[in-house]
Amino acid sequence: DDDDDDDEPTPFPPCDICGEDMSMGVPDAIIDIDGLPRVTCKELQQMGDMGDISPGQCRRLPSLVNRICGCNPPCSVCG
Repeated sequence: DDDDDDDEPTPFPPCDICGEDMSMGVPDAIIDIDGLPRVTCKELQQMGDMGDISPGQCRRLPSLVNRICGCNPPCSVCG
């Protein structure tokens, strides 16, 4: 068959690596987690935005990257 659709895996839902309603304070920090490529926090978030992170991995990420990526609740007095 000549259509390329079925060769691509179906993307996962978007994943916020810091967790819901959290912001990333250190986007250029390097994350080195078993089973994932060595990337910056920003690159890992881009992977999450594109649906490249499984829901199972996504659930574990906030506890793994929180300190490295400087994940914090959004600042209500900063803007």
